[in-house]
Amino acid sequence: ERLAIDPAVIRAYGLEKATVSAPLTSGKINTTVVVHQPDLLLQRLAHPLHPAWADEYQRIQRALTLQHVPIPPLLPTVDGSHAVDDASGATWRAFALFEHDTPADYARVDPSRLGRLLARTHRALAAGCDWRPRYVGPVPHFHETEHFVGRLETARLPGAVGRHLARDLVAFYRRR
Repeated sequence: ERLAIDPAVIRAYGLEKATVSAPLTSGKINTTVVVHQPDLLLQRLAHPLHPAWADEYQRIQRALTLQHVPIPPLLPTVDGSHAVDDASGATWRAFALFEHDTPADYARVDPSRLGRLLARTHRALAAGCDWRPRYVGPVPHFHETEHFVGRLETARLPGAVGRHLARDLVAFYRRR
């Protein structure tokens, strides 16, 4: 099902002739769609952003890029802003599209590989940019890696695959 995008958002990113996919995700945090011509990810945020979010994201992106961890850059609106609000008050932002950002690619993601990338990203954040969030977002502990690693260490996950993935993720993270 296609997502109706406010015309103000379309104009803000210059997407009048673009093709928009069905949402990739729609959950507790954001709704994300793939846009083609130009190729980008467009997100409608589920919660308001802290005023410093764009500066923090760019600082994180620089630190992770220096450590060769892939993270998509923010794309500005046509007027140079980092986000735009639609008529309902929802905030939208855009990111560069990675080569494999399609619904079919997400369906084929190997959970172990994704877990290793997540652990590598958090290790790089901890080591490379001494980043501490300036605000508490809508999801408790969202940016607290140690909290989630601790939960994985004590979780009673059903099935061998889940337990194996959790063990590998914790071990990979702890190797920093």
